[in-house]
Amino acid sequence: MTDTASFFASLVAIVLVALVGLSGRREAAWVSRFVCTFAVSCVAVAAVGVLALVGLTFRLPPSAAFYRAVIGGGAVIGQLVAGVAVAVALAAWQFSDRRMAMTFADSPCLMAGLAWYVALAFAGFEIGKAAHDAEMRQFFLGSGYPVAFMYAVMAVEIVGALGLLAARLRIAAAVLLGLVMLGAIATHARNGDPFSDSLDATRMLLLAASIVALGAYQHGRRTVAA
Repeated sequence: MTDTASFFASLVAIVLVALVGLSGRREAAWVSRFVCTFAVSCVAVAAVGVLALVGLTFRLPPSAAFYRAVIGGGAVIGQLVAGVAVAVALAAWQFSDRRMAMTFADSPCLMAGLAWYVALAFAGFEIGKAAHDAEMRQFFLGSGYPVAFMYAVMAVEIVGALGLLAARLRIAAAVLLGLVMLGAIATHARNGDPFSDSLDATRMLLLAASIVALGAYQHGRRTVAA
């Protein structure tokens, strides 16, 4: 199975399993504890991934192989995070009568966890780009963009990542990052690159879209309640 096929197969499987779980009925207190534990775990995994990238970039002990293994494991968990985020966004509209789905969808803890996860993921991307500046310059030049555009994109990504950490800016920041990821996917497609080169961008696009969908849902719920 190709990387792309594996990516989408695992993503669909995670979304379906999560939807089945979210369609169930559990006590609100249990669900609240679970969703906050999940959110904190997401942030912890993303933070470890950033530290591993720093270690790999600056060749810190114990070894490059160790850091690559950590980063690889983080990518697998990232797939789980993206699948659950998509499932919760879908469940918010599909299972409006199920307490478990609603507790997830309404949870500020989950939104904050996803926002921090994506922000830290982009921090890792910027570290990687800075560490491979020459390769990134060549990619942008080969794609028909000036080098200045590369740094502009990096600046936009940093601004978007920081915006995710402010609740009032979260939806706008997620939209901004989602547009950047669409641009990255389109660039790879225009270059004739295999879709596997766009998997990270696709994962981040799905996470950004989920944050936007959940933010819009929560805003609608607050408006109705008011």
